[in-house]
Amino acid sequence: MLNKFDLDILRSLGDSKLISNIVENNFDNEKEFYDWWSDIAKRNNLKRSEIFNKNCIGFNVQRKTHGIPKITADKDNDLFYGYGMTLAHDRLFQLDYLRRKAYGTLSEVMGAKTFDIDLIAKTIDFKSIAEKEYNTMPNWSKELLNSFAEGINNYIEINNDFLPLEFSILDYTPDNWTAVDSLAIMSEFRYYLTVRMPLLVMSEYARKYISDRDLLDIYVGGEADDETILFDGEYVSGVNNSNLNGGSISSSEDGLGSNNWVIGSEKSETKYPLLASDPHIAFSAISCWYQVQLEGDKFNVMGMSYAGVPGIFMGRNKDVAWGITNNICSQRDLYYEKLNKNNKNQYLYDSNYLEFDNKKEVIKIKGQEDSDIEIKSTINGPVVNKLLPEWVDIDQPVTLKWLGFEYCSFITDLFGINLSSNANEFLNSFQDWKVPTLSLVYATKDKDFGYQSMGKIPIRENHFKGIKPGWDKKYQWTGLIPNEDMPGIKNPKRNWIGTANNRPAKDDFKYPLFGTWSSGHRMRRIRKRLESENILNMDIMKSIQYDMHSERAIECLPPVLE
Repeated sequence: MLNKFDLDILRSLGDSKLISNIVENNFDNEKEFYDWWSDIAKRNNLKRSEIFNKNCIGFNVQRKTHGIPKITADKDNDLFYGYGMTLAHDRLFQLDYLRRKAYGTLSEVMGAKTFDIDLIAKTIDFKSIAEKEYNTMPNWSKELLNSFAEGINNYIEINNDFLPLEFSILDYTPDNWTAVDSLAIMSEFRYYLTVRMPLLVMSEYARKYISDRDLLDIYVGGEADDETILFDGEYVSGVNNSNLNGGSISSSEDGLGSNNWVIGSEKSETKYPLLASDPHIAFSAISCWYQVQLEGDKFNVMGMSYAGVPGIFMGRNKDVAWGITNNICSQRDLYYEKLNKNNKNQYLYDSNYLEFDNKKEVIKIKGQEDSDIEIKSTINGPVVNKLLPEWVDIDQPVTLKWLGFEYCSFITDLFGINLSSNANEFLNSFQDWKVPTLSLVYATKDKDFGYQSMGKIPIRENHFKGIKPGWDKKYQWTGLIPNEDMPGIKNPKRNWIGTANNRPAKDDFKYPLFGTWSSGHRMRRIRKRLESENILNMDIMKSIQYDMHSERAIECLPPVLE
């Protein structure tokens, strides 16, 4: 256990005291402080590891290269119990941070600097979304999720006196874990991947202030938008949907996007498909991804999970490998709401005035008084003006309609992906998945390979980039694109397929896809590399991942330099 001196220093760090001041008052020099820190951190980790190793009951953990755990058990419930314990040993503070981020309780331990994050969680109410999903899950996947939570809780219990130092720094202990906590974390992550309100607001302001139509199209449009995942002849075409379909958008951070691709056996030196996937979530002090190998009764899978959420998000089992990128098809809309001039508690919808739904919430703030907030909602969704960028000066209510408010069979379908043994099982494993829309590439031991867009896309008969009139029913969603009509292809003749957050197909696709895709520059580079090689091996695949050539620079620099 920590002594009083150690606790006092750690809590001083949690109170944002400068290290120079802490050194001046408690140490002879800065080196002595860092030696103390290294020593206390090492002792804490060794003690927690000692306790963990003595309590691996019903499962076994082996550390592979770089410390990646391989967890084995005879029963899958024991496997997921061990999964929870092992993850808690490696990432307990991160788990609690992500849980607080999803529940809007970060400010309770971190102070006012995280208030805006808590405001998002309270407004969107990730907890209610998670509870709805948990109550709808089938028993078999619910049991695995419960076992995962039990493992985390056992780790908290046996290490109660030797928690990770972050808890001493912030002077609190974590609550017990529940299965709903994992679902709330995933719901917040889905929000991060799919809502991105600044994209809609920027388009709204562009339409408001740019009168030149050609200039407006350039501003709200993207680059290399002709670079599609599916080629001509690889999908069923319909009427041209260019007025509804959406399109790519320009961004100075385009290089941060994700990439994946797969090649068929005829293009592979191994005579089996090869697959590469590199998701580019923004860097953080500790990765949101957690690498793990799980080997139990039915599960034998390895790859990357999202911290706090059991199941392999991208990886492989003995028969199937898969990788993901964000498809960025629009699963949300922002709406203006028109108030009743005689009653500000009412809004207009389809020629009738309706009452706002009102909910009171409290955000606790360390070192300050609690903040009482009121969340209003309409038939479209919650009022989100306070979540919009600071530069937005809209003075009427704006609401968010998001597909993520509906039930999404995320964990169950993720387990189904992990258990699939061939292409058909894989493709049928995520039929109830709604949010987010992802671009999956896959390869199987049977030499099948392909691409599938997963998730659901709302159908809109009237669409434009920007904020829509919430009182007009013609701007409401009219349904969802059927699973069988989502973009996808199996074993294409060209012997490869790839995605890079770019558009799935041209505007003549059977349904409008309502995209806000990234530009096609990254995909263009991947395509050039894949098409330039008759046969590829693992070294070439790696070199494509490491490729630093910018198609945007190749296109834009020559005229700039002339």
